[in-house]
Amino acid sequence: MATDLGRLFSPKSIAVIGASTNPEKVGYAVLNNLMSIGFRGKLYPVNPKYDNVLGLKCYPSVLKIPGPVDLAVIMTPPDAVPSTIEELGKKKTEFVVVISSGFGEIGNEKLKNALLDACKKHKIKMVGPNGLGITCTKENLDTIFFPVHKLRRPGYGGVSIVTQSGGVGTSLLAIASSMGIGINKFVSYGNSYVLDECDFIDYMANDKETKAIVVYVEGVTEGRRFLNSLVNANKKKPIIVLKAGKESMVQNAVKSHTGAMAGNYLAYRAAFKKAKVMEAENMNDLFDYLSVSGLPLPKGRRVGIISNGGGFGVMATDSVLKNGLEVPQISEALRNEIKSFVPAYSTPNNPLDLVADADVDRFRKAVDAFMGSDEFDMVFVSVLFQTPMINETLLNPLVKASSVWKKPMVLVVPGGDEVEAFKKITTINRVPTFDIPERAVGTLKKLYDYAKFRGVAKE
Repeated sequence: MATDLGRLFSPKSIAVIGASTNPEKVGYAVLNNLMSIGFRGKLYPVNPKYDNVLGLKCYPSVLKIPGPVDLAVIMTPPDAVPSTIEELGKKKTEFVVVISSGFGEIGNEKLKNALLDACKKHKIKMVGPNGLGITCTKENLDTIFFPVHKLRRPGYGGVSIVTQSGGVGTSLLAIASSMGIGINKFVSYGNSYVLDECDFIDYMANDKETKAIVVYVEGVTEGRRFLNSLVNANKKKPIIVLKAGKESMVQNAVKSHTGAMAGNYLAYRAAFKKAKVMEAENMNDLFDYLSVSGLPLPKGRRVGIISNGGGFGVMATDSVLKNGLEVPQISEALRNEIKSFVPAYSTPNNPLDLVADADVDRFRKAVDAFMGSDEFDMVFVSVLFQTPMINETLLNPLVKASSVWKKPMVLVVPGGDEVEAFKKITTINRVPTFDIPERAVGTLKKLYDYAKFRGVAKE
């Protein structure tokens, strides 16, 4: 049975233990972040050094807090963490996030055992230690200890992130923010002494707010349970996994990072294939797959290709066939429809080359024809934005077609700074946009594989 983590992500009261008045301290950043993003519950700074922190009454210990504490964020020196857990146990606190490090990851087994004993004694569910923190955008909850002006947080969305590494988690949040990808929940679980990746995957699989799950993992301790969590969750929503520590010589680095063993990558790869999750080779892959995770699932492998630059259509065709997808010939009826809006020197076919003088209206008609046709399961569109006839008004027909037709569409817009704003807007509006055909087609293949797993697509 999945652990109920509802109160972890929607607490009514938070004790910030180790709160500080020094802007350079972690205890200042966490409390200031919670206040600045507008956390709606009660905040209780805890530190015997202060009477007030950021205008809030500061308590010398948890036991002096007048009301219940749903969640505690601990940033004290590691030696003080077990005794702090004991105090929280007396307050009947159920969840703690321990940001402090200096436990098993550096070989301090005695302190690790003391921490575990305290959690077990009081039935406390702990995230960490040695983690970055957690967020829940819907609840204005953010215990990440990086100041918001140094790490932009993504807005509200349907993606939840489970990461073993705080550093990687930081990158995931920063890239998601820059791409306009909304986040629902985020957890950096660090050493995972009590709650681990399986607990979070199981919870998010049943979380109605979470539409897709991203998992970054270096090593796990319960391989069979991990596999079962992936299999069960992937039946409900797409999962994208990035595994680090693939080479044997990396395992010591993994152990010193979070105290986990990396294990044999071949075993992980076999598990990912069995669970039929989307395995990303790197961060680029991860965000490519993430960008299409919210699209309608294709019902087959047939891809329609449109471009205003013939070379990109050819490259897309090569990539589609290489990935085991199809580029079907079009029917006479669709051929006649295309003839009605393309010039005589454009051949109505698939791939369809609209030629370099194509304007926004010609693109609109082509996209509507392909998206509305039952001859294609997916549509690939490449736009040379630099041609004189194309401008920002192309956004409207692309976004409209994506929302009207229940069919996945990807967009390729090659170029530099001059197209970045256009690409970001299309991606935000559920038209995933890439710089090269191979990346776009690779995501369609992953989406097709997942659709087969869900029983939506046929072979």
